[in-house]
Amino acid sequence: LNCKNIVFHGGNPLLLADTLMRLIGFCRKHGFPGTIFIITNGRGLNTDLLEIFSRSNVHLLIPYVGTWNELSQIAKSLHCKGIS
Repeated sequence: LNCKNIVFHGGNPLLLADTLMRLIGFCRKHGFPGTIFIITNGRGLNTDLLEIFSRSNVHLLIPYVGTWNELSQIAKSLHCKGIS
């Protein structure tokens, strides 16, 4: 693959977590060194997936619509769980 980044998006890619994991594994197995992004609403996200994403250098982008205070509270909660 001759690109710097790969982005999985559209609907919620986590609904097809098994397929997504195979695609990520394929990319890494075949030497893709770039960043992999997943744009998701976060539904279906669990500790196992977070650990795999961390080991595979996968970044999550979770769009949020709300107030700054709400977002700050969510960020603090994630930070307490070791997620940044």
